[in-house]
Amino acid sequence: MMMAEVPKTRSKAARRTLLIMVTVFAVPYMLAWFLYFKPGALELGTRNHGTMISPMIGPEQFQLVQLDGQSPREAAGSDRWMLLSFGEGSCDADCEKTLFTMQQLRKMAGVEKTRLRRGYVVPMGAGGPGLESTLDQFQGTELLLADAPQLQWLEQRLGIETGELYLHIIIADPEANLVMWYPREMDPKKIFADIEILFGRVKRV
Repeated sequence: MMMAEVPKTRSKAARRTLLIMVTVFAVPYMLAWFLYFKPGALELGTRNHGTMISPMIGPEQFQLVQLDGQSPREAAGSDRWMLLSFGEGSCDADCEKTLFTMQQLRKMAGVEKTRLRRGYVVPMGAGGPGLESTLDQFQGTELLLADAPQLQWLEQRLGIETGELYLHIIIADPEANLVMWYPREMDPKKIFADIEILFGRVKRV
């Protein structure tokens, strides 16, 4: 009787081993398949301080140009991110505070500060010598232009109240995709914590 039960015991053990092997090898493929169709699931459990833009807004949807007509993407290096603030063509005390915050965020990046550009976006045809003089106080801040209808579209796309885009800071990746936005009053340390993640310094847990 005991000898007859051995094959059954071995059979059960073999089936159990096979099931474990199938599970180990199949789960990664099932997970990859799930994330392929549900990419937003990757954002679950993250603790970013800003608001993720999902899906990202690409340069073909929101176009910026420099004063010379060149795209800022064409002038960027392969790993340079950009902080964007917005205005109507002038820069009051609150605007200057925002530009100062972006300047400080770049300094906080330390040796990697060259990877972080800063841009002040105004509607086409706006701005002037007074604005350029203000930007000179925040050395390295680029004056960028966008069509007014595109700026209105961006507000709608992000769910920002009409005319309040200037109250926010947006981060663009090296490919000029808009990826995250913040209220300009947010603690710079929280914004920088996200920048470190984008730079790949640390990982979310």
